[in-house]
Amino acid sequence: MARLLLVVAGCAALGLSTVLSPVVMAASGGGGGGSPSASGPMYDPAAEYQRGMAAVSDGKWKDAQRAFNNVTDAAPKAFEGWFMLGFAKAGGGDPKGARRAYERAVRLKPEDIAARRELAINLAKTGESDKARAELAQLEDRAATCAGACPDAALLKSGIAAIETALAPPAASGQPIPQSFVTPPRPEQGDQAYADALALVNQGRLDDAWSALGKAELALGPHPDILTYKGYVRRRMGEPLIAEGYYRQALAMAPDHRGALEYYGELKVLQGDLAGARRLLARLDTVCAFGCPEAEELRRWIANGAQPS
Repeated sequence: MARLLLVVAGCAALGLSTVLSPVVMAASGGGGGGSPSASGPMYDPAAEYQRGMAAVSDGKWKDAQRAFNNVTDAAPKAFEGWFMLGFAKAGGGDPKGARRAYERAVRLKPEDIAARRELAINLAKTGESDKARAELAQLEDRAATCAGACPDAALLKSGIAAIETALAPPAASGQPIPQSFVTPPRPEQGDQAYADALALVNQGRLDDAWSALGKAELALGPHPDILTYKGYVRRRMGEPLIAEGYYRQALAMAPDHRGALEYYGELKVLQGDLAGARRLLARLDTVCAFGCPEAEELRRWIANGAQPS
């Protein structure tokens, strides 16, 4: 594992349009191809997500809704798909539909400030003021704990203000309610965030890496490369069950993803499930007909019984 991350650490400041593809291909296990935005169209959820983001940029809300509906059908556990479906529904003048999508997003990622903010705004628009105030209270509690000193302080402050505006009587507010963002992030920003995440993992900065992976996923949608590294980061954080969930999501989208097969196998070894690890190695050997580093690394883990991450 370390052999792959070291390759990425020194290249984040370089011209990524020329160097990111081969580096990310190595670091991701090659299952997704080059950089996430380049390989995304090879499978449906990422391709649909990009279509949806392009439609949002063009103000084509119905097209965006169709695309994000496809994302949530293909990847129902992908927070970003539900969040952007809510955004598209709100942009198209469907606050009830937006509310339902944001509710799913919040269930998947309760800590996300933007999702709670947009849910509260749409609850206010649909006349569910008590529920909107409950969301407002959640953010106010976090802001009180933060006391203006945490990284999310500004986002919490703006979110609270936006919800208060939505709950105010129309004559009293007099101002439009801001959306979460005006310009959706571009695919190349997602690639940069992904490369940053790999470098941060190599430095042991797991919280920062997790944040960077979230930025990559917001730009690129549910992508097996990103899901694989989300699993790896959660494993390093001591959360094997959460890690396993991400590996399973990645393999559901890309069953031959070499990185996900390797890292899931490593997790099996750490859990003492050598039989499970061997089954994943057999799948890797089938995918890598002529051999590959991922299969050899997992074979080494199995032979040693366990390998420190």
